[in-house]
Amino acid sequence: MMKIAIIDYEVGNLANVYNAWKRLGIEAAITRDPAVIRDADLVELPGVGAIRDAMGNLQKFDLIPLLQEQVQSGKFFMGVCLGMQALFEKSYEGGTYDCLGFLPGDIVPFHTKLKVPHMGWNELEFRQEHWLQKGLPAHPYVYFVHSYHKGNDGLQHLYPCIRRTGKCVCLPVPSGKERPRRRTAPPERRRLRHEERVRL
Repeated sequence: MMKIAIIDYEVGNLANVYNAWKRLGIEAAITRDPAVIRDADLVELPGVGAIRDAMGNLQKFDLIPLLQEQVQSGKFFMGVCLGMQALFEKSYEGGTYDCLGFLPGDIVPFHTKLKVPHMGWNELEFRQEHWLQKGLPAHPYVYFVHSYHKGNDGLQHLYPCIRRTGKCVCLPVPSGKERPRRRTAPPERRRLRHEERVRL
């Protein structure tokens, strides 16, 4: 049976993530024990709150070298909510913070005439074939609560897009590069999509 390690670094939504796996009949461990993390088939980094606290706690518990080791080994690695933001190189949420750097790019605030924070159910539009589409309708809806997004890197044509007020806004929503995976839907509304994805 697949072994899941949910990283416990005292930054939110651990119970939601754990219960989503449990509903699928998959046993997950909430842990920061290096032996348990190394033995896992998939590592999941959850999180709610501010990136400053997330990175501070990862450093406090000396988890960064261990997480780097897991990604470099080719293990499946999944970031959820704040954990997704931490996978990138830098975040400009409330300051400037170095992140894990597992995925290229920076997290920046929205600069738009549309309402911020971006909150509500939005339709995704995939611009090219993507593994996340498997088992989903052509234009699935996902719930968002966020004020930041991945900055412009010239690759927007590759990202799934969000339809807001009839306009297609390019953002790095559920996506992935090789092994690291990232998701943006918030924990209180993301259970259905989380369960659909982990069934694959």
